[in-house]
Amino acid sequence: MRMDMSPNRLVWAQRKNGTTFPIEVSIGKAVYDGKVHFVGVIYDVTQKNEMFSNQDALIDALKRSNDELDQFAYVASHDLKAPLRVIDNASRWLEEDLEEHLNDDTRESLGLLRNRVQRMERLLDDLLEHSRIGRVSESADLIKGEDLIDELKGLLDIPNGFELQTTDALATVTVPQFPLQTVLLNLISNAFRHHDRPSGHVRVDVNVTDDCYRFIITDDGPGIAPEFHKKIFELFQTLKPRDQLDGSGMGLAMVRKHVDIVGGSIEVNSDGVRGTEFRLTWPRSVDERGVKAA
Repeated sequence: MRMDMSPNRLVWAQRKNGTTFPIEVSIGKAVYDGKVHFVGVIYDVTQKNEMFSNQDALIDALKRSNDELDQFAYVASHDLKAPLRVIDNASRWLEEDLEEHLNDDTRESLGLLRNRVQRMERLLDDLLEHSRIGRVSESADLIKGEDLIDELKGLLDIPNGFELQTTDALATVTVPQFPLQTVLLNLISNAFRHHDRPSGHVRVDVNVTDDCYRFIITDDGPGIAPEFHKKIFELFQTLKPRDQLDGSGMGLAMVRKHVDIVGGSIEVNSDGVRGTEFRLTWPRSVDERGVKAA
């Protein structure tokens, strides 16, 4: 016996009560004992159609949400910053006008006010950057490892007594520049900023496989207790009081978002006593797999 089936076709059927519903009809032709037979199969696809309708509704809702996020980002970067600039300027004018009447306490209070304004501006900038991750196209340019190292050193504010160590493997590999450079910059700068000693180092190594880059970023800082390993990737999370830390608490949240969007992974290894290791896996595209190390 041989049977040939035609592709399913979506049509609308009518029930006895007059209501209609979607069905898929498939017609098959079979030859058996020299005779031709036709077989029809009907599927009620009401649930399937409802599922696709719900999917379309969710996609529309997501588009609306993204539009609202764009509007929020615009407000955060423009409207909310304007009063902050006024506060900052007014505090400086007051300091100039009342210079002869100020004492150490009032000067400290004005300095504290300006510090909070600057912190809020950084927070708004980071919120704007976080909202754009995955929705703003990044350059697909590749960069040699030695050039990437130079870029990182140029962008980092490495404190006196500290050192950024890189391996030969990193210097000879070729990788996508963005947003990978942004991710590495965040991880390295965090390690320097959170260090608790007058000297130390951060080391960056990489291992390249057929499918991905495996970066290892280690430091000899105070470490991160295991109970905080997941928390540090959340928005606005810091392990120190904000008065002791110059940052918005957004850096590692942006790292996590970049990594999730490209389909990579990031893990933290630390006993919370001394030293932290971040293991970053970054997928390679088909084009990157054809690029050999320099």
